Amino acid sequence: MKRKGYLGSIFRFLGLYLLIMLITIIPFSQFKQTDFEVELWVLTSALVTIVVSLVLQINSIARSKQKLLQEKSDIYASEKSRDSLVLKTNEVIEKFKTVERSQHTDSTQQQIKTTENVMQSMDQGALSKNKTPKKKESDALENIEKITDSESLKNFVEQHTNLKTNVWVSELIERIVRKENEILHQILIFNESVASYNTQINSFPGFLFKRRFGWKEENYHLMEKNATEEDKFLSDLDHIEF
Repeated sequence: MKRKGYLGSIFRFLGLYLLIMLITIIPFSQFKQTDFEVELWVLTSALVTIVVSLVLQINSIARSKQKLLQEKSDIYASEKSRDSLVLKTNEVIEKFKTVERSQHTDSTQQQIKTTENVMQSMDQGALSKNKTPKKKESDALENIEKITDSESLKNFVEQHTNLKTNVWVSELIERIVRKENEILHQILIFNESVASYNTQINSFPGFLFKRRFGWKEENYHLMEKNATEEDKFLSDLDHIEF
């Protein structure tokens, strides 16, 4: 990477040098030149090229630095927006769990009352056995972890089929997926910019001014590890049998 950066800088410098020489040779050729004047022209063109090249490179690095700050800010804003969606999703899920618990409690009490009427003359132990599984079903909702991303929300919906037809839940899934894809795209762009910026400050002439302008290498944005369909497929392959 650094070698390509050095070569690119050298070729840009030579191209700029030739361009400046071509621009200055037209007025310079109108006069009779001595060997000293020709040498002075070549030297002056080289100095102008160096100055112009340094100014352009410094401005380019400064723009790249500003671009990184903007892209990092965009990622942060998108992540905050996604977190707000996830927070609201958990509030919706809590409301759903409250309704489910209430309905389950009413149903269980009705079943117990019916069972008590039917089994008045039977052993009390049999009644206890009938109550136990109901409590386990009631505890099932309490063991559900918090929703953290679109995949965990999809898994929750798969376990509760009555949510599949809920328009608001479907909209939440769609919005979270869209926001996750947006964040992924922004991270890819940011990491490309980081690679370009790090190459600039480590290449000639950027590395000459690193300490002067306080330029430091930027770290890549690590992508969050979420369970995707491909991850699940690869996990399932571990249990394949022939």
